[in-house]
Amino acid sequence: MKRYWMFALAGALGLALVGCSTGGTLGSVETAVQIEDETPADDAIRVEDIDWSMDIGVENGMRRVMFSFTNNSDYTIVGLELDSAVKEGATWDDLQVAFDYLVEDGVEEQTIRDCILTGESCYAVKPGETSDPDACHIGFYYVLNIEQIDYVEPDMLTIKFLSDGKMYEEYYDYRNDVYSLSSDVVEVLQWSDSEQAAELPRPEDLYVIDFDDSGERFTFETIATSRNDFETYVAACKEAGFTADATETDDTYYADNEAGTYHLDLFYTNGKVSAYMDPIGEESE
Repeated sequence: MKRYWMFALAGALGLALVGCSTGGTLGSVETAVQIEDETPADDAIRVEDIDWSMDIGVENGMRRVMFSFTNNSDYTIVGLELDSAVKEGATWDDLQVAFDYLVEDGVEEQTIRDCILTGESCYAVKPGETSDPDACHIGFYYVLNIEQIDYVEPDMLTIKFLSDGKMYEEYYDYRNDVYSLSSDVVEVLQWSDSEQAAELPRPEDLYVIDFDDSGERFTFETIATSRNDFETYVAACKEAGFTADATETDDTYYADNEAGTYHLDLFYTNGKVSAYMDPIGEESE
């Protein structure tokens, strides 16, 4: 019944899963820049532009509460997170029924009352499109009972969206009916002109938010990447010569290039590709 368990219970219920975060800068390239002209308004995407739903569905053969949304804004959304808090008027008797598997695991009343139920999407959703359903979670637990939705209410909405080749992050505070926009933006079409980067195919169709060519190791990271996009990039790397001593799974690809000069590691998780390329026979920085 549990998703997985790695930390103390109280801490786990208070934390969202690592998923759609963008991270910080990786090295010589500073991806966060101060917003200047052409800045979208704080409410560039209104809360009524997000038509979201939470319904019972099936993921990997397991029944779970799934989150999806329709993007009725004028922007491509590349990440969305809806955090909901337990309603103040919910009785403990009701919560014990709705959150029964948490109670069975020994979770105390106040911990359940303080928990955050999260629905999120880590992929690109263009104007007028609907996201694929993804499982809701409370910390490291899946949301299994639709009754849980009856005892929570929206608390904070975080939206990452694109405008003029940049990613902006907007917040809507349901409690105070306030919109705000992050003071930083992230370039999403960046790439390096370094000698290391030239060994790899440029990910033309991916949103690259970080790269580091400051040392002998070259790295980059993407967001809002579908599994199909990942597989397409793996195929491009194979065409570029990264085929020696290859190991491949659904979420990883490891290989040396045919010249025997570089080793490449590609990882895919939660809409993100992380790439690491190291010189063979030399210690990377």
